[in-house]
Amino acid sequence: DEIINGICRRMKLDYSKFTRLQIMSLEAIRQTLTSLNKNSLGSKKIAMVLGCGWLDKQSSYYQLLDEQPSLEDYVRKNLKKDDADKVIRRLRGFFLKLKNNLNPSTDVIITPSLFKNAERIFGHKIEGCLIDAACASSLAAIDIAVKKLKARQSDIVLTGGIDSNLGVENFIIFSKSGTLARKRCYPFDTKSDGLSQGDGAVIFALQRLEDAIKYNNKIYGIIKSCGSSSDGRGSSLFSPNVVGQIRALTQAYE
Repeated sequence: DEIINGICRRMKLDYSKFTRLQIMSLEAIRQTLTSLNKNSLGSKKIAMVLGCGWLDKQSSYYQLLDEQPSLEDYVRKNLKKDDADKVIRRLRGFFLKLKNNLNPSTDVIITPSLFKNAERIFGHKIEGCLIDAACASSLAAIDIAVKKLKARQSDIVLTGGIDSNLGVENFIIFSKSGTLARKRCYPFDTKSDGLSQGDGAVIFALQRLEDAIKYNNKIYGIIKSCGSSSDGRGSSLFSPNVVGQIRALTQAYE
């Protein structure tokens, strides 16, 4: 929260009117845009393609509000009257506080509203979309960003991944599917027994190489090619298919 509050002060954002996901993403966009020379922005066609598999965790609070009647009913049926009355009073206090802290505006809750807010704050016309490819969302977004640049549909594409859903139900989903690491995650290591969850926003500015050179933008790396494959016919979403992995690499190197 200290970091989020710091971002809000720097960007002069009202914390109560944005979700954590929006605030992190807007800061990442700011950093990305300020890393470009101003003359490379101008009237250029700017697009934003971001990997995002979940809504902000605040959306789960709205679902929780709908459960208040059923929770009170459960308490009344399973506790003695005096105990039930005490628990229900505490429940109602909790839900009242929750309602007062929630911002009902769809400009905040619906994730694609990020593009409208980015246009308003940074003053650039931005064509945007979100990509959901589960844990491959950011990679899929970069793949599409490259295609847009090659097709000359865009001159600059802001792309990467954003996620801020560390709600309880999210952990339950990954736990029940057997994909959550018991202790810690070891990426690309045989001793790893699952994944770890976190939140953040990582956004790159992609340009065609000749444009990056022309406008004297700092070049951190060059994407020569992308390849992708769906392993849907394999055993499951959580078990990549070797044939599919080879197909994706072959497509990229060809």
